[in-house]
Amino acid sequence: MAENNVASSATILMVGQAAVKVMTFTLNQLLFQYVTPTSMGLTQLIEFVINYVLFLSRESVRLSVPKICISRLFLKPAQRRQLVINFSIIIPVLIFILIGTPLRYYQLGKNQILQNAVWRPQLLSLLIGSSILAELCSEPYYDLNQYMDLNFSKRARIESLASFIKCVTQFITTVFLSKRNAEESFSDSNYVYGFVVGQFSYAATLVLAYMLNYGCICLPTSVGGIWLESGGLSYFKSVFLQQVFKHFLTEGDKFLVNSLLDIQIQGYYSVISNYGSLFARLAFLPIEESVRINVTALFESQTLTSGDKKRLLNESLSIVLKVYIYMLSLLLLFASSSTEFLVGILFRSFQNRNELVSSFKLYWLYVPLLAVNGISEALFNSIFNSPTDVNQYSTLMLVNSLIFFANVLFLLQYCELGLKGLILGNMINMSIRIGYSWYRLRQFIGLQGLQLKRYVGFALACILVHLAQTIAFANGYVSNFKDFVVNLALGCTMLFVIAYNERDTIKRLLINRNSDKQRKIE
Repeated sequence: MAENNVASSATILMVGQAAVKVMTFTLNQLLFQYVTPTSMGLTQLIEFVINYVLFLSRESVRLSVPKICISRLFLKPAQRRQLVINFSIIIPVLIFILIGTPLRYYQLGKNQILQNAVWRPQLLSLLIGSSILAELCSEPYYDLNQYMDLNFSKRARIESLASFIKCVTQFITTVFLSKRNAEESFSDSNYVYGFVVGQFSYAATLVLAYMLNYGCICLPTSVGGIWLESGGLSYFKSVFLQQVFKHFLTEGDKFLVNSLLDIQIQGYYSVISNYGSLFARLAFLPIEESVRINVTALFESQTLTSGDKKRLLNESLSIVLKVYIYMLSLLLLFASSSTEFLVGILFRSFQNRNELVSSFKLYWLYVPLLAVNGISEALFNSIFNSPTDVNQYSTLMLVNSLIFFANVLFLLQYCELGLKGLILGNMINMSIRIGYSWYRLRQFIGLQGLQLKRYVGFALACILVHLAQTIAFANGYVSNFKDFVVNLALGCTMLFVIAYNERDTIKRLLINRNSDKQRKIE
């Protein structure tokens, strides 16, 4: 049961998000002739502002909505749905107005390039603010679908459509502006405006698609004189600051990048954070979200004993661990060894690629920590949600924020490590968060149930492949197309090893599939 829930939810989200990432990747390749490090740095800044305001406005709301869905004060589904709508509109819009708008003006206003008259700063700021507000208008539909209807396929379809519209709009706008404003002074603004218009089209498509799908406009209305459900509101108050600290740790490097590094270096960092985390966002984010939803439902259940909950949790975790071990092993083996060759192909227009290559190689060591932290905190937030637990975690986040800031400031200012200093600072702080989460989770997780011995043969295969790479390639890294083909062949060999290691699971899946087909025929 646990295996089916985790696998089906993750598969639906993964397929939808895979399509999104492929489209975005393809778009970036087509637009590289219009890109400079400066324009990438500016879009990195704008994307950071948009994402940060959206995070402040809605992330704590999303964590609080499940409390409304199980409210004991309002038992009728229609009442709960309306309270979810109220919660998902009133709080995000208030946060956007009171916090998001001043923050947006401050972050964009301090950048001298964006204030140049050529950029039309008022129009740019209006487009950015409109895209944020439009995306927040889709939030009630998202929460209804995610937490009450549990329709993952609907979300995947709508987000994929919106991403496709964004890709097309950004490409058309950038090409059109580049032909209309061909002067060199407009070269950076053409790409940035294309990005912002594309972002607005994404938000508009998102809200319109949800609205048409649900056939209604979600507006706040009181339910028995109550606008905001007390349980959800109480949890929101306790978790808001925790999420702010969490976001600072996760994205705090971008705060420091905007303050300490020039805009061209920010462009390089944009490449690393987007391309480097592509694998993590594509493969692990859907799994984290699926685990959080399923484990929350598991521990909210009133019919299961504590022993049953622990057993089902370990079954689910065993499945997730299996996926993580295989994916992360392949990443560490083949991403780092191919980085220099792929960077030379993808970023030929960039000068001084050595910094980019060395930072990428270090980033691949950071991705496993990013993945493990994601699943650790998904489990932690699903199990430990009392006010005491939340306050303790908020304290940890505060202390860790200070450690992170001190680490990165030291590595950037005194050690002069540049982008590598940012990555090292993130690695240190992710390790602290992982350690705390697993320390608290130790009472629920039994290592004997994770069957770690079954991966010994796979570990030996990884060592042999690494030795083969060291022998076959100069300095152990791919330098030409021939080496890349050899590396690809080694990757196929590892896939065969994984298939052999999971032969019993594959046989069971094939038998179940044939049984399902037979039942349909009957």
